Amino acid sequence: MTLLDDLKLLRADALALARRVAAVRAGGRGVDPSGAVEVMLGPDGWPDGVRLRPEWRGAVGPGGLAGAVREAWSAAALDRLGAWAAAATDPDGAACTQAEDGAPRGQAAHEGVDGPSPLPAALVGQAAGRDPGGRVTVEVSGGELVALCVDEGWARLADDREIGAVVRAALAEAFSEASGAVDGSAARGGTL
Repeated sequence: MTLLDDLKLLRADALALARRVAAVRAGGRGVDPSGAVEVMLGPDGWPDGVRLRPEWRGAVGPGGLAGAVREAWSAAALDRLGAWAAAATDPDGAACTQAEDGAPRGQAAHEGVDGPSPLPAALVGQAAGRDPGGRVTVEVSGGELVALCVDEGWARLADDREIGAVVRAALAEAFSEASGAVDGSAARGGTL
């Protein structure tokens, strides 16, 4: 084997490692069965966004919004965990691909690679959260969204983006509370 061959192997290993490190930063995306409600999770498992597509009122309506958000949340968590598992079991890092939007998919295989765990920081904490206006309340337990209530009268009239932002705010408050209950900090990204 020549020096050039060694360098080619080293380059291939470095590229595989770079894909794994990029995958560590991947979050998760999920949609409800109607496709009208989407939840995005960040690399730490915390909510990064909630998006309502224009057809959500006809597809799920204000009365079904809470259930649709919970279904989208579950799908996003499974997406994130599935990407992590694919990267963890792929010996050459090829599972660390990009999603349609260009975001890296997959997660680091082991704690030896710096980056977040595929599990949320609030894994064992239990807490409730609500938006400042009290229109949305949520409960999280064990890193899962277990309950979500939406003021249906407000949801009938509110702008889609406002609803998404308010749901995200309530989720963020609950995760912050749950994280604080677990590790004594109220800051995002606390450790267990």
